[in-house]
Amino acid sequence: MTGRGGLVGALTRHRRLIAVAGGLWLALVIGGGIFTSTLDARVGLHVFGPPGWYAGQAAVVRVGLHDLAFTRFAPLGAVRARFEPGHDDGPALAGEPTDEVLITGHAGTFVQGTLTPPAPGPWTLQMVAQTPGAGETTVRVPLTVHAADAPIAPLPKAKPRTPPRPDVGPLSLDIAPLDHVFPGNLPTALVVLAHAADGSPLQGPVQITVTEGKSAVALPPTVATDRHGLARIALKAMEPRFWFDLSAGEGPTATTAARRLRPTPTQFVLDVPSPRVSPGAEVPFAVTSLHREGPVFVDVWHGARWLAATSVTLEDRRAEGTLTLPALPDPAVIWVQAYRTAYLPQKARGGRHLLVSARPAAEANRWLAAQLAAQGIDPAWTSRMAQQADGDPLLTRALLGRLDRPERDPPIIADSSDSARQTVATLKRLWQQRFVWALIVSGLVMFIILGLVIRQNTREVQAAWTEAGGGEEALQGTRKGALVDAAYVFAVLGLFLLGLLQLLLRIHW
Repeated sequence: MTGRGGLVGALTRHRRLIAVAGGLWLALVIGGGIFTSTLDARVGLHVFGPPGWYAGQAAVVRVGLHDLAFTRFAPLGAVRARFEPGHDDGPALAGEPTDEVLITGHAGTFVQGTLTPPAPGPWTLQMVAQTPGAGETTVRVPLTVHAADAPIAPLPKAKPRTPPRPDVGPLSLDIAPLDHVFPGNLPTALVVLAHAADGSPLQGPVQITVTEGKSAVALPPTVATDRHGLARIALKAMEPRFWFDLSAGEGPTATTAARRLRPTPTQFVLDVPSPRVSPGAEVPFAVTSLHREGPVFVDVWHGARWLAATSVTLEDRRAEGTLTLPALPDPAVIWVQAYRTAYLPQKARGGRHLLVSARPAAEANRWLAAQLAAQGIDPAWTSRMAQQADGDPLLTRALLGRLDRPERDPPIIADSSDSARQTVATLKRLWQQRFVWALIVSGLVMFIILGLVIRQNTREVQAAWTEAGGGEEALQGTRKGALVDAAYVFAVLGLFLLGLLQLLLRIHW
């Protein structure tokens, strides 16, 4: 018996090879489509930097590796950075890229350091970060470098305090947090201020009655104010509010006042040896926290300029470090803040104002008092201090404590997470479309071959039936049955291919 000829014969003779090849091709198409659907952007770089760049002036940058799969910051190695001339949003800039700067200052999972932008004009900051597993990821930040110096920052506005009830008597009595706010369950201090109506300091006893609130450190019933009318009281708040009744003077000068204070939920207290520092000085500091351990960011701000940053690690709720101040106008007021994560709310951050000046201490204090007097903050007393203050550090700290806490968050100047997601999504769409077209073409080829096989089989059946002398009516029935069977086969295979297409288009792991 001779073998079958034509396409059917070839398919029959090589059916095993064809079955293996078809199975492998189908597995490749389906497996490739499923694998492509599992691809996603894994990491992105968050770059924190200054809102403005100025030629020749160092600027702080902080880089974090955002793990997109677990929405957390992953450990990051060193970062290489350089400035390249021009960017897409600005005119072309002649020049060569700057030398690479290696940033290695680790702050927890972040890396931070300073960069000095080159000449004014449009530039692109390219940063290449080392990721876990010896990999690298890159972010490009378009920016404009300004020619002028950074603007001199004005002092923060000071907010007047409103007592819960009017004071009674000719003197002015007040009690307030020494550093504008005080936290709960952390060591801090209050300051008592007493002066006459003309601003003359009251040096003498002031009685304090605590009618509401509790401190882990015993509060004295009486304090003695100094030559500036000030007295410092240690405090460690244990309750959410305090009510103080103050009294001073006798006879015609007898005065009473009431003050209500509430802790601010800061998680850190920042201490420095002196509230007055020199420009360019190295400033030692200590951080006390509600957190027992872990990294802490410490930033220095002058107005909206992010001047410096460092990091320390808490051990048993305390850490120590040193800040190096850059050159600043003299005098100037800076804000130093401590916080744990880049997205910690402002109220949870600890901080203090510091007076930066190389002038004699008395002159610097008088300048600071004059700024408060110009803002209308306790004008009688601050005007008097602007004339007769000496260099007392407590006076410096009390004046700084009248300034409001600024909202200072290092802004994100680049986030490569979105661009990484868009790049991966584009590649996924491209390859998924290719796999879908491969499956569609494979299905069409399969239908064509199947149709040819059915046609060849029908012809062979007809020829054998005619040769055997079968009738025409029976032959027509055979044809009809073959067509019905073919329709069932094509329908089942069509639904199967449609399901595979939906699988490739819809699945996402």
